[in-house]
Amino acid sequence: MRLAHTIQHYWPFVAGGENYCQAISEGLAKEHDVTVYTTDLISASPLAFEKNLIELRKGVLITRIPSLRILAGMYVQKKLESGSNTVFRALGSLDTNLTWPQALLERAFSSAIPQRFLWLAKRFKVADVVVSFNMITGMTSLSYLASRLEKKPFVIFPFYHVGLPSFERPSLFKILRGANLVICSTDFERHALVAHGVDRRRVRVVNEGVNVPLVENEAVENLEKILDRREDQLLLMYVGRRDYDKGYPHVLLAASRLVKSGFPIKLLVTGIGETGANRADYVFLRRRNMIVDLGIADERTKNAAMSLSDAIILPSRAETYPLVFVESWLLGKPVIGASIGSVSSMVKDWVNGFLVEFGDVAGLITAIKFLYDNPEKGIEMGKNGQIRARKELTLEKTITKVQKIFNELWEQGYRIG
Repeated sequence: MRLAHTIQHYWPFVAGGENYCQAISEGLAKEHDVTVYTTDLISASPLAFEKNLIELRKGVLITRIPSLRILAGMYVQKKLESGSNTVFRALGSLDTNLTWPQALLERAFSSAIPQRFLWLAKRFKVADVVVSFNMITGMTSLSYLASRLEKKPFVIFPFYHVGLPSFERPSLFKILRGANLVICSTDFERHALVAHGVDRRRVRVVNEGVNVPLVENEAVENLEKILDRREDQLLLMYVGRRDYDKGYPHVLLAASRLVKSGFPIKLLVTGIGETGANRADYVFLRRRNMIVDLGIADERTKNAAMSLSDAIILPSRAETYPLVFVESWLLGKPVIGASIGSVSSMVKDWVNGFLVEFGDVAGLITAIKFLYDNPEKGIEMGKNGQIRARKELTLEKTITKVQKIFNELWEQGYRIG
């Protein structure tokens, strides 16, 4: 089967959805022809590739399309204080049942490569299936329109953030209802999409699995020197996009309050977005040497940091699937998340981690204090998560399920539903 995968960003861009796309692409490439079409953007700066726009990596042919710089920041720029994207907020005012065709075209424009629409459609002509990752990006809208033009089967991994206003748009659900197949990460996501009119017969659920994170001794040793950690300190790590929707400012506030009260905590942070360096909480923690900012860490550094941490925290209100929590469990670490549907379907409160209401700083502080006062319980929670992750949530199991779904699509002549 010839598969054309599309995503706004791809390796070496580091983020949960991008990592998942990479894993699925490389897994399917063992049996199929997989080409990933993506932009040439490699970070939220945005930086771009100047060479190697086409390369073969782990069986996947990567084709990076030169972007228009004036449009390049439309998707990635988010404000820490509001958690909203200026462009999508503007689109939201247009995106109604009466205007969705125009809104869909606007979204395609925000792909940063609208000038390559016909070029992309021509590439789809020789593909058997078009597969897009992340429903909200401009690249997905562009790919959907191009696949319809060429009358090619369209499959989507939506990464639907239930309840987040920027995801609740008619044009996005038009894409999902028009797709031949929708592959969700949880039953919770599936039920939410069906409630929005997506044909349940066209929806499949595949939990996002990961490989056991590789922890290198040298990376751990190098990080330990940077950490300068006291033995009595609880090491907490935030991993994810740094914006309001992910609860980043709440983590900073909880950490600063704990430090001000004399509580022995140190915070590790990594992820794209605004660092928060202009926030009083961040400045205070930095001044007291109680925060270590790893910037946008590579996998080697991130894995080393997670292995040294006592717990991983990501209390977001917008999460398709807590992929970083699965990584945490595979390393035997407990987690702290927000009690939203997608996360609650994975994290069992007081069993493999803690759940608090989004924005509940006091709740975060309570969970952190409990882990410090009861280290044996934290270890138990981490082991509980590890047992389940090793049994059900490995990348090998995920690839097997996805492979089966694509074989079904092939055998039925792309007529699902």
